[in-house]
Amino acid sequence: MKPAPVRNVLVIAYEYPPSAGGGVQRVTKLVRYLPANGWNPYVITATPVRGRPRDESLLGEVGGVPVLRRPNLSVAAAIAAAIRPVKALMALCHRSAAPSSRSTPSSATGAPLSSRLMRLLFLDTAWLWSLGVPRTAARLHRRVGFDAVIASGPPHSALVAGEKVARRLRIPFVADVRDPWRTNPGYRWPTSPRRDARSMALATTVFESADQIVTVSQPITEEVRSLGGKNVVTVPNGFDPLDLPRWNPQPGPLRIAFMGRFYGSTDPTTFFDGVARVVHWDDAAADLVIDVLGQMTDFVRDAIQSRGLDAHIVYHGFLSHAEALEIVSHADAGLVALADIPGAEANYTGKLFEYLGIGLPVLLVGPSDGAAASLVREAHAGFAVPYADVEEVANTLERMAAEKIGGTREHAPIADVVARYDRRKQVAEIARLLDAVVGD
Repeated sequence: MKPAPVRNVLVIAYEYPPSAGGGVQRVTKLVRYLPANGWNPYVITATPVRGRPRDESLLGEVGGVPVLRRPNLSVAAAIAAAIRPVKALMALCHRSAAPSSRSTPSSATGAPLSSRLMRLLFLDTAWLWSLGVPRTAARLHRRVGFDAVIASGPPHSALVAGEKVARRLRIPFVADVRDPWRTNPGYRWPTSPRRDARSMALATTVFESADQIVTVSQPITEEVRSLGGKNVVTVPNGFDPLDLPRWNPQPGPLRIAFMGRFYGSTDPTTFFDGVARVVHWDDAAADLVIDVLGQMTDFVRDAIQSRGLDAHIVYHGFLSHAEALEIVSHADAGLVALADIPGAEANYTGKLFEYLGIGLPVLLVGPSDGAAASLVREAHAGFAVPYADVEEVANTLERMAAEKIGGTREHAPIADVVARYDRRKQVAEIARLLDAVVGD
């Protein structure tokens, strides 16, 4: 009996390795485990975006995999560099203003000015980078010979590039869709019908052309099907057991860990409102501590300061994946904040799965009918609190602190549910889908 042939697959992703978070890390794990499933991956990605931290340690997991980097041509980064002197001057004037003139920032300020300016011209910040990907892929194809292409987004311009590559090379196209498109505010232009229609036309072209589509949640799967996608399968994000320490909470006050970056869709405002309420109750959670592991935006820093929470926050900055997980494993719960905005019900966020894999209880503050809340409840993994219910956030924190003091634990994850999200199993499933679209 002849051994199964080893095939070559082109992987298109804007960030590799990721700057932060488990969603983009999905690509790194895909590349890590595809060879064990009969596929040799080759990666086309972007050069690092200036000023954006990266976890280079993740490249050690995929040593030997060919990676071709095109200039990132990041529109948002270029705009940010251009306006940085102006912002510095504005910040100086802001600090000199009377405290009473300062207002509490709203969630609308979570998107950087550079991103908002970028949206006036382009689909997303990777659009210019994506335009040259098909030509690069064609040159590489002449040397290697690809049997299929996988493109992963966001940024969704990577998906557009994947469709163009597949059409040019006449090979099967697999779209890995990690965020919504139609219900994603970042890809809609309500004040510009022409631009909005262009975005939706691109979505339809990508999804109708894909031979196989993989999404990370059932709501995204349903959206993709409604936009013309065929052969759509849900393969959620997950965790790699080889990465994870075991949960080992430390004595002391209630400790909540957040791993990643707070921005528009992970706006923590209502969570901080609940914290501000409970720390003034002079009860079990009055001295709680929040570990923030990742980049801190001015918007979030101001939200913390305006609520008088500085003494309760420990800023760790951007750490390697392993270092961040080690700190998280000593917390009492891991925070997932999902703003209740259009498209949020489809999101899990990658950190949720790593909390599950560690055995760390989850505190989810987000849409109560969303995919993430459903998973937390199904796995019996922690607390799912409605995003707008500040009182319930405070009550939940108080209950968690009382549990710690009393040495009890209300939630214990169901092992069989957690085991579904092992990334090795998930990559094996994606490899089977690749086998199917390529055929014999």
